[in-house]
Formats: sequence, C-alpha cells, structure tokens
Amino acid sequence: MPQTLAFKFLFASVALCLSCAAARAAEPPAAPSAPAAATTKPDDKPIPEAKVWVTKHTLPIGGASLAYTATAGTMSIKNDKDEPVALFGFTGYVKDGGDARTRPIIFAYNGGPGSSSAWLHMGILGPKRTVIADLDSNSRAPFRSVDNEFSILDRADLVMIDPVGTGFSRVVGKGEGKEHWGVDQDVASVSKFIVKYLSQNNRWASPKFILGESYGGMRSGGVAFELLTKHNVALNGVALVSPFMDYGSGGSELLLSDPQINFLTTYAATAWCAAAVQGQPCHGRGTAKRARRPGPLHRSQRGLLGQVQPAHG
Repeated sequence: MPQTLAFKFLFASVALCLSCAAARAAEPPAAPSAPAAATTKPDDKPIPEAKVWVTKHTLPIGGASLAYTATAGTMSIKNDKDEPVALFGFTGYVKDGGDARTRPIIFAYNGGPGSSSAWLHMGILGPKRTVIADLDSNSRAPFRSVDNEFSILDRADLVMIDPVGTGFSRVVGKGEGKEHWGVDQDVASVSKFIVKYLSQNNRWASPKFILGESYGGMRSGGVAFELLTKHNVALNGVALVSPFMDYGSGGSELLLSDPQINFLTTYAATAWCAAAVQGQPCHGRGTAKRARRPGPLHRSQRGLLGQVQPAHG
C-alpha cells in the first residue's frame, strides 16, 4: 500500500473513533437500574384471615319453634409470640334470647384422631341431620337433610369443633402440624380454642360441658384437666359417646388379657338379652325359651371362655 494511502486510512479510522466517543458523551446519563425485587422466603406462607358467617333459623322441636343463630367459620389461634399459627373451624348454634348466665353450652367433637365433627354434627347433635338407613352402607348419594327433632339445642347451645387438620381447620403462618398433632398437642390446641370462644362470646359464666366420641373420650379427659389447670376453666360436666379411653384394653386383637376380661360382661349380657342362654330375656316377658344354638365364637372369645369356670350357688 502506498504511504500516502496508509496515512489517509489511519487518519479516517482515528476520526471515526473520536466521533463515536463524542456522540456517546453527548447522550444523557442512563437512569440507575431498579433494585432487584426482593425474593419471597419459602417459609413466608400467606396467612388467611379468620372469617365467620352468621345466619338466623328456626327449628321445630318439642312441639315448639325454637329460634337460633348459626355461626360458621374459622377462629385464629396464636402462639406465645402473638403470631397466627392455625385457623380453627367451628360451627356454633345459640338459642336466640337465651340467658348466657344460665344457658348451658356444649363443645362437641368426634375422635380419630383425625376426624372432623361432621359425624356428630349431621348425625345427631345439630339442628339438621342427614337421613340415612340404619344398618345399611349409606355410601351412595344423593343424601338429604331434615330438621333434627333429636337435637339438644332445646337444652343447650352447641359448638361443633374441628381439630386442626380436620374439616376447615388448617395450620397457617409459622405454625406447624406437629404443634397440634399428638396427644398433648391435641389437648392443648382444642383447649385454646374453647377458652378463646368463651372470651369472644361472653360465655365464661355459662354452665360448660364437653362431649367427645370415640377418641374424643380420651381427648376429653385431657381437655378437662388442661382447662382446669392451665386456663382456670372448671367444667360442669363431660359427656362420653362410645368413648375409647384405653387403647391397650380396647382392642380385642391385641395379645392382652385386659380386653377379653372387659368384654366378658358385655358378651354375657348380650347373650342373655338374645336368649342365647337360660334366664330372663331383655324384654322381661315370661321366662326365656330354651337357649338357641349360639354362633361360632371368635378365637379370642374361645381362648378366654375356655379358662372361665362357671359359678355355682
């Protein structure tokens, strides 16, 4: 390349670089970039609000019309740091115009553990019940509900409880299931709900009862003690519906003698009532006929009854 042409090429390149630099300098400074959005921590779970729905109803019961208020929803339960850890689902029924100082209130739950209160609620206690056929499977829809003439609402106000993890009760916020799922944890959790309900609804002066079915019987013993010793709540009574109070002595399949001993009197009474043994039948009309041939015994019954000697005299 000739020397003159090389100098011209170099001069043009330098001029182009200088013009680009000048243009860049003339541009306004770029706006500072927005800070990166804060990342959400995995343990920052959203905390839904506790909500309730209130409706008015009437129930024909005992030949009269009973007006009552139904409150269904959730109640926020907090830890010692005043942080929400659970939403407790419940349905309350309160007679309109009742005197809270004398009107009893019953807190009721099923067992499991792990069962909601739907069975007691829609089976016998609440103002509505599901129509089913006794002794049938009852697993096929459709189902219908009717006014429950057997409800206890004419005698007491009623609060159906769903322990945390059942029904509409859920762990929220920083709460963990292990804080509610366990014998002692379950007792403490249910007791906290009862105490808070009493405070929020001005029922401390009311006669107070708890009612538990199956495992709810075992829970009731702990709740009664927890309420008295931790919250200064003295119950007026405890109702046990087919309670399961002792796992060791409640299962006939376990290799323990206690269940068989406990069942013996029930087996004997049932056999006597069914005229399977000589003696007076349950209905009390005349003398029982010759005992019918009993059906085959369960192996646990055979093992026990083989060791029992008949009493004389």
